[in-house]
Amino acid sequence: MQVIHESPILQEVFAERFEQGERKATLELLYRMLNVRFQVSEAYFDQMDLKREDLETLKNLCEIALKASDITEFENALERLDI
Repeated sequence: MQVIHESPILQEVFAERFEQGERKATLELLYRMLNVRFQVSEAYFDQMDLKREDLETLKNLCEIALKASDITEFENALERLDI
């Protein structure tokens, strides 16, 4: 069993799965922050089409969501980042 856990292929699969889970959790956090701060609906959030963004971008968007004074400021940041 130890040999299986040491397999580079298996470690890569675990790392990918972990990152996918972290991306999903960060995306959910971003939605909740926008919903609480700016009353953004789930449908509106889905229209932003952020599911394809990488983890670092999503983390940056969470920071922006915390600092933005309103949804327009957040959307302007999305445009500046070309998202």
